[in-house]
Amino acid sequence: FSNPNSNPNPNPNPMVTNTNAPLNNGDDQNLSREGVQAMLDNPKKAILESELNRQLGVEAQKMARKQQELSALLLIQQQQQQKEVQDQQLMQQQYRQLQKQQQQQQQQQQQQQQ
Repeated sequence: FSNPNSNPNPNPNPMVTNTNAPLNNGDDQNLSREGVQAMLDNPKKAILESELNRQLGVEAQKMARKQQELSALLLIQQQQQQKEVQDQQLMQQQYRQLQKQQQQQQQQQQQQQQ
């Protein structure tokens, strides 16, 4: 049997939450006193700076993704070029072998005619 009057929350003041919680939701643990004071002095500027930093972060992520895409495309292009070179080399090798075979056949025909 549990006591309905007992409070499961040991915190005597329900209005006070975790006072050890980091500022700025933990995004910036190293926020200086000057930075906090500046935010308190000019909240509109702090909000604008925060939004600007967020947008810069989003743009940086977009640029990083674009760079990854371009790197992947470059790698694909290099692989295709390498395959084309290998194909060309193979065709040249086959052509030389064919020429040798034709020369050998001509020599055999000439020997047979003699």
